[in-house]
Amino acid sequence: MMENILLDNILIQREQRMLIKKKLASENKIIISFSLNIPGIPKKDELIDIFFETIKSEIKIWLAANRINIVQEIDCNDILAGNYVLWTLRKDFYSAHEIKRICELFENKHYIGRVIDLDVCNEKAENISSGKLKKCFICQNEAAIICMRERKHTYSELRDNIFTEIRNYLYKQKKNNIINKLVEFAIKSMIYEVSFSPKPGLVDFFNDGSHSDMNYYMFINSTATLAPFIRNFAELGYDYEAEFTNVLALIREIGIQMEQEMFKTTNNVNTQKGLIFLLGISVFSVAYILSKYQTFSEEKFVETVKLICKDIVNNELNNKSDTAKKTNGELCFLLYGFSGIRAEVEQGMPTVFNYSIKTLRHIFDKDFFNDKQKISYALEKTLLTIIAHNNDSNIVYRKGIETLEQLKLLARQVIDNKIEYSELIKFCEKYNISPGGSADLLVVSLFLFFVEKEIYI
Repeated sequence: MMENILLDNILIQREQRMLIKKKLASENKIIISFSLNIPGIPKKDELIDIFFETIKSEIKIWLAANRINIVQEIDCNDILAGNYVLWTLRKDFYSAHEIKRICELFENKHYIGRVIDLDVCNEKAENISSGKLKKCFICQNEAAIICMRERKHTYSELRDNIFTEIRNYLYKQKKNNIINKLVEFAIKSMIYEVSFSPKPGLVDFFNDGSHSDMNYYMFINSTATLAPFIRNFAELGYDYEAEFTNVLALIREIGIQMEQEMFKTTNNVNTQKGLIFLLGISVFSVAYILSKYQTFSEEKFVETVKLICKDIVNNELNNKSDTAKKTNGELCFLLYGFSGIRAEVEQGMPTVFNYSIKTLRHIFDKDFFNDKQKISYALEKTLLTIIAHNNDSNIVYRKGIETLEQLKLLARQVIDNKIEYSELIKFCEKYNISPGGSADLLVVSLFLFFVEKEIYI
């Protein structure tokens, strides 16, 4: 009895929708209606709503791409009859039959097109039919109407199949959206850092700093080369399910590929090798956290980075092998006991979270991303804060501990307004110092700051 009442109400609501359609058609308009083929009841819940809105946005983009202009959008959603929208179109150069063909192209190319129902009604309120039958959700090669008449599948089987496909589709969409954002944030962070001018001893738009072998455009070229690989870090993190025992090697595998491409682009100049290491760990970690916990938190990030880089200092620096084969960072540890960036990641990036992120948060407001001066001010203050606290092993290796401590002191004095920023720049010029490790941490700080402020799930 209750099922009959529900069915009657659904039919009444569908009839009401048809009356709206006919009224619009009487005004000499072509109409597209969009609904979902959801067998059984309920036809509307939170998951269906999310899916409907996602597909609706995609359809509107497809129509715009085909130069079909929507004049009016009318939502006719109902709890019983389900989600439904009507679009009236501006009469341009397409007939109703051509619009139907374009709508069918969308259905046919879509991953889950069998659930999508796009109907076209001409100016005489006549539904345009292609004469083609929809495929069955389960059989796929059989017409849905035949399976329905022969009762090959129960409503429960059909709904289970459809909702599995919907969930899979929304999962892929969410994953793709998140990864796109992480790639965007990483590239934006790299461009912000190199474009910020002037900087002490570092390449910027106007100056090559303490580098005779690189310039601003080389950094832009290098960044463009690295950009496609950032997606690989994000995809690895988002899909990662195993223990973290060997994950650092997987991250480094991508990183080595990036280094090789970087050196090809820069003619063997090391523009961003250290950054590749830091950014690889950071992008992987954020993607992993967003996939597993649905939201980003500083605590989870620190925990994840520590797991990835557990015992990295002892494993990679605390040995007495042939010094001729060691990197500058490894030699610095051997000679001076400075563990550099490895200690930073092993401890969960304390310089970033104890100092630089706090500086960015303090300066941030609603107009931050549109205010050039505020961004420049934030970049200057954040870089100074990092320099003031970062034990950059590369500076120690090249210039000694005393020079590093003098650099850190000058950065603190600039922050405290005891000396001008230009004095720090002059100091780096005089002694040919490049705080590249601090620049790398600035990029990571910006990346995590963008994630914190702009990622919403």
